[in-house]
Amino acid sequence: MPYYQNPERISTIAEAVENQSVEQLKKLVTFLPTTQKAARKAELVSLVINYLNKTNLFELWRKLDNLQQAAIAEIVHSSETQFDAVKFKAKYGQL
Repeated sequence: MPYYQNPERISTIAEAVENQSVEQLKKLVTFLPTTQKAARKAELVSLVINYLNKTNLFELWRKLDNLQQAAIAEIVHSSETQFDAVKFKAKYGQL
C-alpha cells in the first residue's frame, strides 16, 4: 500500500516524492547516478527532486530496457493511478 493517503490527489513530482517514506526514498536514491549521501527525509527528498528537476530524466530513461520503458509509459498514459501488473503481463507477456 502506498505511503500517501490519496494517490489520486498527487499533482506534482515534488508532492509525490515528499509523500514517500524514508525507506522508499532510500531505494529511489539507489537508482540515481549520484555519489551524494543523504540520511534524513528532507535531504533525501531534496536529492531526488533536484535530480528530477535537471535534464537527467532522459539519461535515466535511456538506462531502462524496453520492458521497463513500457511499464512507465503504461502508467503515465493511463487514467488509473496504480500499475496494473495483470493487465501489463497480458499485454507484454512478462513483468
